[in-house]
Amino acid sequence: MVEAFIFITAEVGKVRDAINDIKELENVKEAHVVTGPYDIIANINVEEMSKIRDIVEKKIQQIDGIASTNTAIAVE
Repeated sequence: MVEAFIFITAEVGKVRDAINDIKELENVKEAHVVTGPYDIIANINVEEMSKIRDIVEKKIQQIDGIASTNTAIAVE
């Protein structure tokens, strides 16, 4: 199992809609609205490393209101 944290910046006024859509995604373990340089942090779990790219590029980044993402893969 591979675990990653996705740090997400949303467009102004779209954080609530974006996080609701993110929470609906299959591999999202949890997602939270946070303070600081990012608006949302999502935790995902996948079977293979290659699936992370698919989830980020084909699902999360395609959600209306998502401006940018930054991914950190858990190593321990």
